[in-house]
Amino acid sequence: MKILFVSLFFPQEKAYHAGGRYVFEVVRKLSKRHEIYLATRLEERELPGRGPLMPFCRDIYPNTCRTRGRRGLFDVMRLVFNYPGLSRFASNIVRGGRE
Repeated sequence: MKILFVSLFFPQEKAYHAGGRYVFEVVRKLSKRHEIYLATRLEERELPGRGPLMPFCRDIYPNTCRTRGRRGLFDVMRLVFNYPGLSRFASNIVRGGRE
């Protein structure tokens, strides 16, 4: 089965939060029996971390967003307002296009 997995944060084996680690494990386990396509918000500083995820995903569709190293109130608000954008991004992938 082909699965488009949509994640609000980038899954990593050694993520700094449990959600990133959990999603990484779900993708890893699902990839044993299914074709996984991942649509995820990806902060610029996370770009180098795609390597360990590649063996488990047929393709990764990054929806990149710029943030600074240290997050202030406006950075957090920018991420929150990015959620509807990620939804539109994933819908476009399903329809056969890419942003």
